[in-house]
Amino acid sequence: MAAATAVFQSLLPGDHVLVGRVLYWGVRKWLAEFAITWGLDVELADTTDLRAVQSATLAVTAVFDKPDTPERPTFEETLLVTPSRLPGQVLAAVLTTAGRAARALGLRHGPIHAELRIDTRQGRQAPAMLELAARPIGGLCARALRFTGGVSLEEMVLAAVRRAGSRGRQAIR
Repeated sequence: MAAATAVFQSLLPGDHVLVGRVLYWGVRKWLAEFAITWGLDVELADTTDLRAVQSATLAVTAVFDKPDTPERPTFEETLLVTPSRLPGQVLAAVLTTAGRAARALGLRHGPIHAELRIDTRQGRQAPAMLELAARPIGGLCARALRFTGGVSLEEMVLAAVRRAGSRGRQAIR
């Protein structure tokens, strides 16, 4: 029990934790009574089912940086860089924030497009959510991405929708 709780105590508020449905009752009770009150986003899943695990995790296709953006509330896209040049901890915070927002909106299947700004007003780099939508990226960003075999982002999304539809499930919720 001490080893299990020590692992969870090393996490930060807002971290998403995927836990198998079958676990020691003491750990389950501790998660329900303490971990959630500390701000951990705890989700139970059937970890023997690969699809259940995949639907509980955010699969990131690409992260684009928009360097040299003005400080105004709105900004035009002038330059896009991928892969991201953000420091590891900042990039991890960005992905955590986007994943948390997607889960809060119930977005578990299909593409999402998230835009965040790195806020430095408090003397540290913290992601601030600007936009989240149930859609893939478009424009120059989408055209810049190519996957195995030269497949475009749009082709990859349509193939995933066809696969989900053939299993008799709703493709995008």
